[in-house]
Order: sequence, then C-alpha cells, then structure tokens
Amino acid sequence: MGIEDLWEALKEKQCGKTVPLSQLRNLIKVDCASRLAIDAYLIYYKYFCVEWRVSAEGNSFSTDRVISNTIRRIDDMCKKLNNNGLEHVFCLDGEKSAIKLATERRGSIKDAKISEIAKIHYSCTKWCERNPLDAATYPDILRRYDFLRDYWPNSPRWRHMETLTSPTGPRTPLEQPDTPAQAAASSDNTDSPLGQTAVAPVANRNPTDNETDTTFNISDEVSRLKKVLSKYPIIPRDMYRIIQVELQQRGHRFLSIPSIPEGEKLAATAVKIGFCQAVLSSDSDLLPMGTRMIIKEIKDDIATVFSYPETLAKLQMTHEQLMSYSIMLGNDFNEGIPGMAKVKCLQELMKPGFNIYDFDQSRGGCLNVNICLEAFTISRQECDLVEQEVTKLFCQ
Repeated sequence: MGIEDLWEALKEKQCGKTVPLSQLRNLIKVDCASRLAIDAYLIYYKYFCVEWRVSAEGNSFSTDRVISNTIRRIDDMCKKLNNNGLEHVFCLDGEKSAIKLATERRGSIKDAKISEIAKIHYSCTKWCERNPLDAATYPDILRRYDFLRDYWPNSPRWRHMETLTSPTGPRTPLEQPDTPAQAAASSDNTDSPLGQTAVAPVANRNPTDNETDTTFNISDEVSRLKKVLSKYPIIPRDMYRIIQVELQQRGHRFLSIPSIPEGEKLAATAVKIGFCQAVLSSDSDLLPMGTRMIIKEIKDDIATVFSYPETLAKLQMTHEQLMSYSIMLGNDFNEGIPGMAKVKCLQELMKPGFNIYDFDQSRGGCLNVNICLEAFTISRQECDLVEQEVTKLFCQ
C-alpha cells in the first residue's frame, strides 16, 4: 500500500522526471546491464483494475475476459520494454510474516465496500423478480454480477426459488431468503461505507409491499451498481496465480524468496546487489529502502522516474530522515499521526535533535518504529538470499 502522502510530497518538490521509453535504458544503464525488477503484485493489480473498469462500465462483463486482457496488457508492456533494450524479472511476494499479517490495514473497509455493492445487486435482483420489466436488459445486466452474492458476508440465507424471465425466454433460477423475517434479521442496515445514501435492501421489506419509483428506481440503482463496481474492483482469489502461470508459459522470468514477504523489498534487494538497475512499481516503500531508481509508471511510452540520490537532494534530507518521515506519514505498519498533515510532520522532522523514538513516545507510542525500520532496511542476510537465488535461476 505504501506510505501515505509520500508521492504527493515528492511531487510538490518536483523530485520525479519523465523520460521517453526509448531513452530509459541509457538513464538506468550500469555497465552493460539494463534490467528492471517488476513488483508483480502491483503490476497485476494495476492492469486488472484497468480492465475491470472497462468491463464493469460496458455491457460485456466477464471476469475471465478481464483476466485474459490483464495478461495481454502485461505481456504487451514487457515486450515494449524488451524492444527498448530493457530486460525484466517479476518479483513475487514471499510468505506473509506474522508482523505483516498482524498489522495489515484497510481489509475491513474493503470488505464493507464490497458488501455494500452486493447489497445493491441484491436489491435490484429482488425488484426485478417482483415487478414487470420495461427493459429486458436489467436481468441480463444483473446476471453478469451474480458472483457478488459470494462477497456479502452478512447476506440472508438464500435458496433457489424463482426464475427471472424476459422476452427472450426463461433465465437461470435466482436465490432469495427463506423468509422476509430471516432476511431482515441477518441484513445490515448501517449507512453505506461508499459515502452514498444506502438503499434499504428489498429483503428487509414485506414482499407484499408496493414498490414505487419514488422508493426504488431500478434504472438509477443499476447505474449505481455499475458505478461502484467500476470504482471498487473485486479481485478473484486466484487471479495472481492465474496471471503468473500464464506469464511463465509466455517465457517471463520470476524471482521469489519465501522469507522476504513483500515483492517490493525483493525488487529493492535485487537492485542493491546489482542484479537489477531499477524497480518498476508505484509502491513508495521503495524510497525509504534506498532503491537507487524507481519507475513509478509507464504511460503512453513515457516513464516517470525517481532517482533516489536526486530525491534526497531535493528534499534536503538524509536517508535516516526520509525513513523517519515515512514512519510519521503512515505506512503499511501504522496509521501515522492522527490530524498531523505532511507539512507539520516535515516541520517536526527538521527540528534540531529530532529523534523518531522520542517523537513516537511523545505521541503515545503508536508508530511501531522498530517494525517500520525493519521493513525499510535491507539486511545482509536478505542480500545473500537473493544473490543465491539469482545465481541458481539466472546465472548458470
């Protein structure tokens, strides 16, 4: 997830620069090698989200098509790198450490948003079951999103009962609660975490109640469903494995160390030992790790590049100060300082005699300083592990 507001702080200081892809090799070249370490997790996620939004906003939604197009996009990007003289290797996440699992954030927020999307779908589905349809497209649209029911943890007990019909013929049976009382008992009536007014699920109403356009507008709700689906992609659990297997079959190379839990740290280590010369990733954790060159994104054959030495110079910071700043802003292991903007964090950091441990204690010890510093520091042991794996896989 990276460090809160760090990219924005670097943008304000104009730390990055844009380079045509055709000139990127000359920029990162060390001796005769020009190899990029690609943070696989973020690349998979980024391209999947692009395809998801295209499909969710259109009229031909298919999860299989989304994954297929994601693989195609990644493969095309890598071919473009190769055509410009750049080798690449995908760096995979290892096994999640106990610390990482204990401190991962935002999962509950994401689940709540997905649950709300599923509730909108459920309300629309029940409305279509109980009302004559002016537009035959509503059942077809909703059917493409039937997988959403698996993502509503507080959903009512559903069973096959009714069949949606349209002028083109009968549809697959849909599920509904056993009774309205059961549905009402198990439904969550809290406000929508999406920042919009939640429509009460139809399951919470008596089936004999009249549905009117003033209480439930199917066209508006279908549009809202497509809108929130576009904003919040739902990642299939096996998406990363499917993409990895397909890319391996296409000849792409991968690096993985079980004891290094994060792909971005593995990529940073590959740069530190000289196997790679830059990392392709939008994860700002790479900066306090001291990664010498980061390619934040490639768009329209233009790369946005951050040089670590130049970034420190423009920020007028030491490496230790940048690590402290990254801890104060908030990262994967803490929430940062509540109510303290990045400008105030910077002012505190630049005070004479600043010490991150003393600062943490003055704020109640909420920053998990030792955990953060361990995450940002590449150890000699980690370098040795990556060197051994690189020798075994690529240098024989």
